[in-house]
Amino acid sequence: MIVYLWSAYGAGCHAIGISDSYDRARDAAGACVASGRADGARVEQALTTVDARTLIDGYVRTGEGWQARRGEHGAVRWQPLRVGASTRAL
Repeated sequence: MIVYLWSAYGAGCHAIGISDSYDRARDAAGACVASGRADGARVEQALTTVDARTLIDGYVRTGEGWQARRGEHGAVRWQPLRVGASTRAL
């Protein structure tokens, strides 16, 4: 299953979450940036995994990602983020 890991960060905010939808992840992370609480945000696509030996679940990044910054007039601007695909579960 594909999920979207998101985070928003800055002096006034550090928020993280997982969503089943890119749009919901982007909206959640972007709201923190738009409000001025966070300086930036990122969304990364990941696959859910389960380790066959331990049955512990986790996530493996696919390499697709986006980052956001607040623009001059308060609008949130998203750009593709170059991230490497991970071979280990998060």
